[in-house]
Amino acid sequence: MPDALDLQILRLLHQGHTEAAIAKVVHTSYRTVQRRIQRLSREFGVASRFALGAAAQRRGLLDDEPRASESVRD
Repeated sequence: MPDALDLQILRLLHQGHTEAAIAKVVHTSYRTVQRRIQRLSREFGVASRFALGAAAQRRGLLDDEPRASESVRD
């Protein structure tokens, strides 16, 4: 089950943000974001960022997606 940081990363990824932009928003390193995306992709059985966002949506993990507080420019 994804933790709070994973969910935040998934929401931003689903919104189309890059790993670098996500790292800035969640105040962690670019590499940490990459590793979490890779781990989540393995757990969800998907091979791309797009598929990961779609899988998270299908699982209902993005239902209460906050947008305004996580706004960022890529």
